[in-house]
Amino acid sequence: MLRLQVTTVLFLPTGRHLVSGGEDGVVACYRIPQAGMMSPGNIDQDNDNIGYLDQQDEIEPTDIDQEIHYDG
Repeated sequence: MLRLQVTTVLFLPTGRHLVSGGEDGVVACYRIPQAGMMSPGNIDQDNDNIGYLDQQDEIEPTDIDQEIHYDG
């Protein structure tokens, strides 16, 4: 099984999104819920250190070679 690693993680200045990129060339953007929001699907999480990053934002993944501009 081929395992590719995440090589970059960045919080946007608003603190409401996390962007990650990795060896597979995919850039993913995750919306971070505001304090007090339930996790998507009311999934119980045993580990308090696990964030609620299982809900992708409404952007499509892009090649890592492309430049991404954030206007927000």
